[in-house]
Amino acid sequence: MGFSVGKSAVILSDQFDITAFFNSLNCNHEVGSGETTVFGNNDRNFLATLKGGNLSAEGFGDFSSNAIDQILNAALGVAAGQIITVGFAGLTVGNRVRVCKAKETRYSLSQRVDGVVTTGMDVMADGGLLPGVSLHALAAETASSNSASVDNLVATTGGGVTNLHLTAVTAVGGDSLTVTIEDSADNSIWATIATFTVLTTAVTSEQLAIAGTIRRYVRSKWVKGGVGTPSYTFAVSLARK
Repeated sequence: MGFSVGKSAVILSDQFDITAFFNSLNCNHEVGSGETTVFGNNDRNFLATLKGGNLSAEGFGDFSSNAIDQILNAALGVAAGQIITVGFAGLTVGNRVRVCKAKETRYSLSQRVDGVVTTGMDVMADGGLLPGVSLHALAAETASSNSASVDNLVATTGGGVTNLHLTAVTAVGGDSLTVTIEDSADNSIWATIATFTVLTTAVTSEQLAIAGTIRRYVRSKWVKGGVGTPSYTFAVSLARK
């Protein structure tokens, strides 16, 4: 068995690593149901309808610049939603994750005279929480390279979703990093199936949809542009459908 320790979790929201603000996390996968019981049935019958999901986290308030109060307050009610990646056992390449595009529906603060200010959030996931794998841990890169490959054992035909979170960058004009997702049938010959917007001098995040077949093996690849010595701290994940 491969049990995970709770302290290893990582939570990324857009261009922010919000892990350090929380100590409790719940991810719920849901599917609706419609009753199809008819005359003559001895038992109730149901038909599965729409998939959904939600995520909630509880932790501690921080009112510093770019800390959790500012991040969650700014996200509340934003129509475009948040790009979220959760790694329950961290984001080492190959680790299982959940990815989603979500709308924040609750941001709470609680305080008592002899306690620490606590905070909490709820988000509702458009299309549900998708199970996937990490293709790049949240770490800095300074040169072109690629991740280790992740073996899904078989190809899939339903497409997928890939998330990128760039949480820190030290670069000047002319520096860039192009991050792509590649797949392979044999772990040898690779083809690009998704290309993120070129990273330059600002933190950012992006979610891309991948259509059609995703072959057995996948990996992330990044190519540095320019003549400077930039550092890009980012994470990448992929969920098959």
